[in-house]
Amino acid sequence: MVKSVMVYRLDRKTMRKEPIGIVLERRRMERENNAVGLLRLARKEFAETEEEAKYIVIGDCV
Repeated sequence: MVKSVMVYRLDRKTMRKEPIGIVLERRRMERENNAVGLLRLARKEFAETEEEAKYIVIGDCV
């Protein structure tokens, strides 16, 4: 079962979430640190610098 998780960038001034994409979870079974792994994947895919990576967050499954 593949889950889609929404990825957001926090606006630095207003701290509002701006949707920027989707990350797919491909694990078949639930594991302990799924959220941490998905956040790491989202930051790797959507952030160009380490500073930008601080403002990348993930949301609920879509």
